Amino acid sequence: MTKPAGVADADDPSVLHNAIALTARIREASSEIENGRRLPETLVRELKQAGIFGMAMPRSWGGPELDPLTQFRVLEALGIADGSVGWCATINCDGGYVTAFLDQDTARAMYPDINVGTAATPTPTGQAFPVPGGYRVTGRFPFASGSQHSEWMWVGCLVMQDETPLLDESGVPTTRQCLVRLSQCEIIDTWHTTGLRGTGSNDIRITDLFVPVEQTFNFRDPSVVKRSGPLYSFPFIYVAKLSAPGLGIARHALDALIEMAAQKPARRYLTGNQLEPVRMMRDDVYFQETVGRAETLLASARAYQFETMGDLWQSLPHRYRSPASPRHQLTCSAFAWTSFNSSARLRAGPRSIKRDRSTAASVIS
Repeated sequence: MTKPAGVADADDPSVLHNAIALTARIREASSEIENGRRLPETLVRELKQAGIFGMAMPRSWGGPELDPLTQFRVLEALGIADGSVGWCATINCDGGYVTAFLDQDTARAMYPDINVGTAATPTPTGQAFPVPGGYRVTGRFPFASGSQHSEWMWVGCLVMQDETPLLDESGVPTTRQCLVRLSQCEIIDTWHTTGLRGTGSNDIRITDLFVPVEQTFNFRDPSVVKRSGPLYSFPFIYVAKLSAPGLGIARHALDALIEMAAQKPARRYLTGNQLEPVRMMRDDVYFQETVGRAETLLASARAYQFETMGDLWQSLPHRYRSPASPRHQLTCSAFAWTSFNSSARLRAGPRSIKRDRSTAASVIS
């Protein structure tokens, strides 16, 4: 059975309970988040203490190693409270995944504190020039959500040879994923948006930075996964959670609309020569039909997300013996959210909700 959004049972992991307990505090900070275009430092500390950024870290390191469906519920609950917080949490917990692709002794030394945030721009927009012991990395990397409060930066690069991309035996450009400290990067203040304003998704510039080979990996490497356990067995499962904050934003939008409808009078129509009696918007049959349709779309998108990811999660211990491939299942789960977004056109509630919804859908699409 799919559990309702923003609710935790007694036997649910503490990270989910912590996330829900933070929602009131997050709502109080919404204006500061919106105006500051970043998460406040005090809130970041509370998210770290709640274990949000470390929820994908392995149990062998003292982490909770939450399954994807529980991660989804954590991020959805945060998205209900504030879209920017939900989005940052979604990206900045990727340290638990990316460290699975490195030598485990090296990775553990990089993350003595498993609750620090990791910003991620894995699309290969940079250049990595091979040198003894590693690579010299140069490039500009867009959409680094959580850039002001993360400790590590995950960037994607094309491997270069004589100023041109190095091709593999199939003629495909070779890529390299690199982890660098954000303190070694330049943050370019580019995130002046209408939606998800508080995510601080700025561009990052790196100039001729040496990155040890031990802090790099290639997704095409057959042995890229260096950690045991189903959570890490499929390298791209980290993408599965991208729709969580979007569905949280949608839940917030509907809740805000329903709350407003209980306080706002409905339009009054003439019946014969008299105006209809005064009534609230919530009592209007057209409003009820619109909300019913939106609730159905949201419920179906959410149920499909849980069903699809549940099937994928159950298949991972059995080496992907599922009706559909993991890549196909991830595509379907993202489609569930974008389909809801394109169909449910809510015209009420705080303006930031609608802007967050639009921006999240654009990024996911």
